[in-house]
Amino acid sequence: MAGMFIESPDGEASDAALLELVAKIWAGHGDVGTEVSAALEDCRIDAAEVERIRQAVYRTQTAMATMLLRLESMAE
Repeated sequence: MAGMFIESPDGEASDAALLELVAKIWAGHGDVGTEVSAALEDCRIDAAEVERIRQAVYRTQTAMATMLLRLESMAE
């Protein structure tokens, strides 16, 4: 089972930084869907397509984990 290390974001959490992360997450979901859709066009999936999907998922997971770290730093 693979794991993931997310480095804590630098600087203070701000509304603008949080909004930017949310936008990255929304875009990431679109990226994942785009990659899966493209991979399924020919009803076959090869290793390169799986890797592109994996990278899109990783980018989205990274953005989500970073957002969570920022929210935790803002909690009172």
